[in-house]
Amino acid sequence: MTDMERMFIQHECMQLIVAFHRYADEWNHEGMLNLFAEDATFHHYRMGDLVGHKAIKAYLDSKETSSATTKHVTTNMLVQVHDGDTASGSCYWTFYVSPPGSTELPHLLKGPASLGIYEDRYVRTPKGWRFSYRRNQPIFSAPHRADYQHLKADRPKA
Repeated sequence: MTDMERMFIQHECMQLIVAFHRYADEWNHEGMLNLFAEDATFHHYRMGDLVGHKAIKAYLDSKETSSATTKHVTTNMLVQVHDGDTASGSCYWTFYVSPPGSTELPHLLKGPASLGIYEDRYVRTPKGWRFSYRRNQPIFSAPHRADYQHLKADRPKA
């Protein structure tokens, strides 16, 4: 494998990382789902292993989409190319969220709500590079993180 081929694979995998959080902040669940291989495993720290598009889609459909503005900042991306069809990597993420019910811009910023790491494996598919495995692990959490409603089931009962 040439250096150019390796750099191209690293670039494609890093684009998956960036797109994942962009889609998350836009509530574009279809876009997020399409970043995963059909048989991928998404390990979410709250939900456990979500295996395959059907399970990942069910989780994404259960997410709250109207209670807050969210922004993720992704840094420290590192991708190791194993061969022409597989790679692995990691990145840090920082999560910002608006206060509940906040609608005016700019939102009051209390600081990051949480910070963590993703550990990833990537695979080349007929549709291009996709996540074959993604593990989300929070490392830090601020007290105001508890204000964020993660799932529709977390909504206060009317």
